[in-house]
Amino acid sequence: MYIPNRRNRRRRRAGLLVGAVVLTFVSLLDGWVSIDEARGGVVDAEVVGVRNISSGRRVYDVRFDAAGRVCSTQVDSGSNPKPRDVHTGGTSRLHYSASDPCTKVRETGGPSPGPLPIVTALVAAGLWVGVWRLRPGGGRS
Repeated sequence: MYIPNRRNRRRRRAGLLVGAVVLTFVSLLDGWVSIDEARGGVVDAEVVGVRNISSGRRVYDVRFDAAGRVCSTQVDSGSNPKPRDVHTGGTSRLHYSASDPCTKVRETGGPSPGPLPIVTALVAAGLWVGVWRLRPGGGRS
């Protein structure tokens, strides 16, 4: 990649460096969240109460036993909940994280980190390659 002006080359390298550092941090954080999610577990929780709040959101209070602790928390089923029967006294299948099983809880069908850590790591690696290629004395001058 040829950039004729030395000042433009420096500015572009600085922009790529900032982007690479930020995306590296984001990919490390996403990786930690994915590992924490994978180390967690799945539990059948007892539904203690159900509320419908604004815009069709359904929030329910649950109680469950995770990692030797009895936990009580609220689960938000989202803005467009799946049509399934959740009622007081029933059960709901939940996934909890390993680091904080009583507060980091989601429905088993809820969103997981997915491939985001891998994608951000690949983009960050590409930016680091761009920073390397624009180094002083590297490439054409």
